[in-house]
Amino acid sequence: MTTQLAVPLEAAFYQAVGKKTKKARKNQFTREEIDVLEKYKKDYRKMTTTEDRHALIRTHILVDIFNYWFSKGVVPKEVSEKDMAQRIKVR
Repeated sequence: MTTQLAVPLEAAFYQAVGKKTKKARKNQFTREEIDVLEKYKKDYRKMTTTEDRHALIRTHILVDIFNYWFSKGVVPKEVSEKDMAQRIKVR
């Protein structure tokens, strides 16, 4: 006894079990930003727990990337009252 699957159902099945691919993150960071972040790559990969990785991100990686952005003027040092109110509401 053979069963025939409907074409959409068969396509959905093959899509579900097929090989997944990730989209490339092109142009997300500039070369200079990547250089700032890469010095923590080995340390980040050595961390075994999520808490350790999050601590490294909060205490080192984000500090350095934001300092870089502040120095280049990408992120303004002063935040307006309206922006601050929106950020507080989100958190």
